[in-house]
Amino acid sequence: MLDNLVCPISNVRIDRNVVRTNGFITTLALVAYVVTRAPWIIVPIGLDYALRTMMRGPTSPMTHLAKWVARLLGFSFRAMDKAPKVFASRIGVCFALGAATTHFIAPRVAPWLAGALAIFTTLESVFDLCVGCVVYTYIALPLYRARDAVKSIPLFSGLEEPMLVALAEGFESVEFAQGTRIVSEGEPGSEMFVLRAGEVEVYRDRPDAKHTVLATYKPRDYFGEMALLTGNARNANVRALTPVVALQLKKTDFDGLLEKHPTMRALLERTAAERVANEGASSPL
Repeated sequence: MLDNLVCPISNVRIDRNVVRTNGFITTLALVAYVVTRAPWIIVPIGLDYALRTMMRGPTSPMTHLAKWVARLLGFSFRAMDKAPKVFASRIGVCFALGAATTHFIAPRVAPWLAGALAIFTTLESVFDLCVGCVVYTYIALPLYRARDAVKSIPLFSGLEEPMLVALAEGFESVEFAQGTRIVSEGEPGSEMFVLRAGEVEVYRDRPDAKHTVLATYKPRDYFGEMALLTGNARNANVRALTPVVALQLKKTDFDGLLEKHPTMRALLERTAAERVANEGASSPL
C-alpha cells in the first residue's frame, strides 16, 4: 500500500484533453480564490484534489465538469497513463489542502500556495506540461524501480526501507553494446550491476584462448555485490551477449553511503558472513 501511495503503478489510460481542460478550470478557480480570498472556493478545490489522488474511487466533481466541457467543445480522445497524473495530483493536494488549511490559520500564506498551484495547472492546461508527471517519470518511478531491484538482492534484503531508498539513490543507469566486456577477471572489484535489459555471459579465460562459461544472467539478475564490501579482485569476466541496460553502483559511492549510515555496514557484513557460511563460497565476481 505504501509503495502505491508513493509511486502509483497503473495500466489505466485516461484522456489528456480532459486533464488539460480540468487544469484550465482549476486555474480559473485558483485565480478566483487569490483575488477574492473566499474559503468556499479553496476548500472545495482541496477536497476535489483529494478525490483525484485515488487510483480507484469516485471521479472528482471538477473532472466530471472537465469531461462535459471537453465533449461540448468536441475534443478528441488523447490517451495518457493515469499513474503519472495520480502522482501529480498527490503533489497538488499538498498545495490545495495546504492553502485551504492556512486560509484559516495563516491567511497570508494561503494565496502563495494557491498561486504556486495555479502556475502548475497553467503549465499543464496551456503548454501541456505536467510538472508532477515529469517528476514521476524521471525521478519517482526510476527510484522506485531501483529500490525494488535492490530489495530483491539477498545481500540487501535485510535493510530497512530508509536504507533501501538511500542505497537505490546511489545506482545509475548504464548501457553496454553487444560484445562489450563489462568486468575483467583479476581487476579490483569496484562496482556491482543489476540487469534491466539484455543478457550477459560470465566466463573464465583458458590458456588455449578459449573460455569456460560459468553462467548467463538475464534481466533482474545481478553480479558484483560482494565486491562492494571486499573490493577483492574479480574471479571471472562478464561480457554482454546483447545490448545491455543495467543499474550500476560504484564502490566509492557505496563507501560514502556507509559513512553516512554506519548501521548499514554492520547489517551488510553480517548478511555477507551468513551467505558465505551457508553457501561455502561467494558467487562468481
